[in-house]
Amino acid sequence: MVSFESYSQQINNQAEYFSNMYLSLCMKNINNFEALRNQLIEKKLPELPHDQAKYFLFGVDGDAWPIPYQEKLGNFVLSLPKGKNICGLFMRQGNSNEIEASFIKLVSNAPKPLTSNLKLDENKDSATSGKTHTVSYTWSSPNATKKMLFTLTTDSSPTAELQAFASATIISD
Repeated sequence: MVSFESYSQQINNQAEYFSNMYLSLCMKNINNFEALRNQLIEKKLPELPHDQAKYFLFGVDGDAWPIPYQEKLGNFVLSLPKGKNICGLFMRQGNSNEIEASFIKLVSNAPKPLTSNLKLDENKDSATSGKTHTVSYTWSSPNATKKMLFTLTTDSSPTAELQAFASATIISD
């Protein structure tokens, strides 16, 4: 696994960085997030304290790591809730249009023999910041009973607490 630090120095565009971290951490480990957690813990990467991590874990136990970008912390967080087969990547500030375009490019074309299908494309009003946009795609093979689900929610408001949240999980059909 690539260290966060060396990887972040290679990419100057935050949206591209977000998509690449999502690919290398969440998508590539979708079949075993527990192994990813163990790798991150073994590497002794600094974790967020429990009181800060719970914000990124939606009320369940788990772990969250700040991910450096250009040697700075504070804009990206990876979360792995315990007992849940889900990986989440958060971005505090960034260009939501660029993030969305990069994400869609990544998940709209599945590697063969898998197929990619748009599952959700939804705009909603947000009580705190205005409007959010959620898009999700599934990847599956023909006649599969389980699918990989890739979801992104963006908020274009400059006052939003988070401007992007991407998750990866496996769902039953």
